[in-house]
Amino acid sequence: MENDVRLAQLALLGDHYAQKRVTKDRIILPCPGCGSHNVNIRCSQTKAEIVCQNRSCGFRIIKSCKSGSEQALIRALEAWNTRIQLFTIDELETFKSPSDWMEDI
Repeated sequence: MENDVRLAQLALLGDHYAQKRVTKDRIILPCPGCGSHNVNIRCSQTKAEIVCQNRSCGFRIIKSCKSGSEQALIRALEAWNTRIQLFTIDELETFKSPSDWMEDI
């Protein structure tokens, strides 16, 4: 469980390997639009739809696929779980902790 949380955190920071792993494990990240965890997934024979249920957001991803709903779901999860990379792991390690910030003030 702890590894899943760490993997999701890395995915949210833009780590492409972590994004692929959470998608493979069928973990859905919070909404890329508002951060809500209230997300609905619908699948039919040829398409998958992931929709944020936050009324003020409504972010959605729809993917269709001729080869069936499983492939459409994977494509939709890949799109939903993809975030831009903000920092590399090495860059993150160079940041000061909040307690160090207070010393500089």
